Amino acid sequence: MIAVGRLTEQVEAPWFRELWLSTSLYGLLLLSGAGWLALLQRRRRAQEAESTRLAAQLDAERVRLLGIVEGTGAATWEWNVQTGAAVFNERWAQMLGYTLAELAPISIDTWTRLTHPDDLDASNTLLQKHFSGESELYQCEARMRHRDGHWVWVLDRGRVITRTADGAPILMYGTHQDITERKHMELELVAREATFRALFENMPNAVVLIDPHTGQPERFNPLACAQLGYSPEEFARLHVADFEAREQPEEIHARMHTLLAGQVLDFETEHRRRDGTSLPIRVLVRKLDIEGRELLLAVFHDLRAIRAAEQAARESLERLRKLAANLPGVLYQYQRWPGGRACFPYASERLEDIYAVTPDEAREDASPVFAVIHPDDLPRVAATIDQSADELAPWQIAYRVLHPQRGLIWVEGHAMPEPQTDGSLLWHGHIFDISERQRIEAALAESERRFRQFADNVEIVFWIRTAKQMLYINPAFERIWGHKVEELYARPDLFLETTHPDDQDRVRAAVRRSRSEGGFDEKYRILRPDGEIRWIHARNYLVPSADGEPPRYAGVATDITAQIGAEQVRQSLTEDLARSNAELEQFAYVASHDLRQPLRMINSYSQLLERRLADRLDDETRQMLGFLSDGAQRMDQMLLSLLEYSRVGRKGAPMAPVDARAALDEALHFLSPQIAETGARIDIQGDWPRVNASRDEFTRLFQNLIGNALKYRVPDLPPHIEIAVEACPEGWCFRISDNGIGIDPEQIDRLFKVFQRLQTRQKYEGYGIGLAICRKIVERHGGHIHAESAGEGQGSCFRFTLPKMPEDVA
Repeated sequence: MIAVGRLTEQVEAPWFRELWLSTSLYGLLLLSGAGWLALLQRRRRAQEAESTRLAAQLDAERVRLLGIVEGTGAATWEWNVQTGAAVFNERWAQMLGYTLAELAPISIDTWTRLTHPDDLDASNTLLQKHFSGESELYQCEARMRHRDGHWVWVLDRGRVITRTADGAPILMYGTHQDITERKHMELELVAREATFRALFENMPNAVVLIDPHTGQPERFNPLACAQLGYSPEEFARLHVADFEAREQPEEIHARMHTLLAGQVLDFETEHRRRDGTSLPIRVLVRKLDIEGRELLLAVFHDLRAIRAAEQAARESLERLRKLAANLPGVLYQYQRWPGGRACFPYASERLEDIYAVTPDEAREDASPVFAVIHPDDLPRVAATIDQSADELAPWQIAYRVLHPQRGLIWVEGHAMPEPQTDGSLLWHGHIFDISERQRIEAALAESERRFRQFADNVEIVFWIRTAKQMLYINPAFERIWGHKVEELYARPDLFLETTHPDDQDRVRAAVRRSRSEGGFDEKYRILRPDGEIRWIHARNYLVPSADGEPPRYAGVATDITAQIGAEQVRQSLTEDLARSNAELEQFAYVASHDLRQPLRMINSYSQLLERRLADRLDDETRQMLGFLSDGAQRMDQMLLSLLEYSRVGRKGAPMAPVDARAALDEALHFLSPQIAETGARIDIQGDWPRVNASRDEFTRLFQNLIGNALKYRVPDLPPHIEIAVEACPEGWCFRISDNGIGIDPEQIDRLFKVFQRLQTRQKYEGYGIGLAICRKIVERHGGHIHAESAGEGQGSCFRFTLPKMPEDVA
């Protein structure tokens, strides 16, 4: 119906164009009134008759084509590209195991839904090429899901029949053809070809197909090229005579005739490699008929590997002999016949170490070996040999030997019997000295005794258990928990039942976590039967167990009641100390701040007295006033230093991640005038980290230490200061070393105390507070600082550490 409607529109549209084009202005002037109308009516009736005739013809043609299609069993489809409407015939649905009624309502989405997702993109690409005019016909191979669930391969063909005025596709017709069988055959052929290629190219030997008429390779695997040292391109141009090193051309030609006659040849020869060396080769060659052509299949075995393997086998045998000679114990064969005769057909040299009998002495008669077995063990050894013979079961036993030179030794034997055609039994076995093992086992028994003694008396509870069963617990449990160990064996959950009610939930949650995390470590309280509360520190660990066995846990528990009490006392003292330190810091701050005012008054009034009484003061009085003013100023500076010391940790920036190198660079910037003045050389080494620090205090730390190196320098010698950082067990280790005046090693302990100076004020300014501030900053940041020097004039080195940040530790 869609097709007929579109074709009718195409018939009517040209009639109106023809009418207007064929009727000229001159004709209209000649026609008038009823005559004109009559003419027009006749033309319309003629046109309608023609349209009816064409529609009937089209319907007949459509019916005829549909009959042809239905007769061929082809699946057809019609698709309105603009609206998405689609028409499929019944055969289209049957191809997929459906009826059209079962697929209703039908649209282009029906096709999309049934098509394999991996084929939709390819189909769409081919459709767009057809729509754009790049291809005259749309053709695509795709998979469509059958009602039963399998995929049907379909050859989808179609063509756009009508387009819009601007060329966009409107109506498209097409067919579907089931090509599943052909596609499976193609895939099978591809798979067979891939299999053949993989087998051919990965053969463990060189394989070549040779044209017997030209003597040239037709096909060959990579190993053939590699074996002779040629590239594939070079190998393809060779003739057999080019790499055959022994035979002459006429001999090669004769072999070709022999092979063409159907004979299979297997021979050894030599091939000439590309570098001129010879390669020993074993050749297996026969004729094949491939697609009507006679070809020779040649397999080349590199004899170097075979000969190397033979040599390796000889060397391996020799190694086995040496191993047998040097293996602890003796490798042997013991043979016994029904009549009772027995011997050792083979025994390694170590037989003499075990039995004081040589292999030659036991080769025909086994009695010398049995003669040195301990008399108390000989009946048991003979019985186990008889049992192994009767049951054809492995023989294994430990027994004693009275060795003439070594004395009493313990040995252990293992062997497997093998029946022989003459009715005898041949045991293949190994006997080795276990005297040391026996000594160790005795020592282990003694160790077990000592363990029991320790376990029974130690005040630490330890146990081994599974999730549901207590396997072992020592008697300390009774002394700490107040329950009998038998109660715990009967009720393994008694451990949890005795937990203090306030700790129950936490401990039970830890136990549950331990089963997935492999252990727990908890401190909690228990209630003894007498009502006493005790603190316990318990740890539990997963112990590896054999496959199929339930997981085992080992644990230890200690009574930490006294420790907890001491910890509470220590914590109380620590809090008191922290409070006292805070009060002392506050006192130092207030004292240093408040004392400056009267000092400033003393200094000011001393200066006023000096000015007012200048004419009446003698030199001694003027000097005394100078001492007073100088003392007041120095006291003021000392109070300022004390104030600065008290501010460390209270007025600095908060702790935050700080780039250590940035803090160092900032300190060097502040010190740049002194560096320039002294002509100092600064060397910086190491990979500088980020640390958790107060930015201004960290900068002040570097500024004080480097400033000291600039101040305490040797006269007329420019300072050389090395600054470095490296990782150390404590975290990050910083170092500032110089070539200055050095420090008396006996005075180093005084360096970091408040107002302690090692040099006179006349030589070097300062009040002995800088290094005390450095120590306080470092300790506030969780580190420690110390100084090193070989002595005066030998320079100094200051080292301090800071903890790493958590991500650096990880």
